[in-house]
Amino acid sequence: MPFRFSREGDILVIVADGIIRSEDVPVLREGEQQFFAENPKVVLFLCDCTDMKIISPEAREDLASLMRQDNPRIKKSAYVIGEATASLQIRRMIRDVGTDKRKIFATRDEALAWLREK
Repeated sequence: MPFRFSREGDILVIVADGIIRSEDVPVLREGEQQFFAENPKVVLFLCDCTDMKIISPEAREDLASLMRQDNPRIKKSAYVIGEATASLQIRRMIRDVGTDKRKIFATRDEALAWLREK
């Protein structure tokens, strides 16, 4: 499974690696929904995508749709990206989803600092 979930305080940390396919997106949705159920307020996400390689075209559409659905529930969402093709795909998805609640970072420390800003 390309997604792993953990928490750092009130931040949901999602680590994604390898190739993301359309059939992987429901796993991501389920992990998010569980976090939303336990945290009824607006939430913080840290998506560590440094080891993600590529997102299939079908998964890209599914992920973009999920991101749009999540927008009202997200206070901030930070993405840490690497050098693979997926980094370009993530940049494009964030631009297409169109919200300033999502930002891209080179390091996890930078992402966490931004998430913890008031």
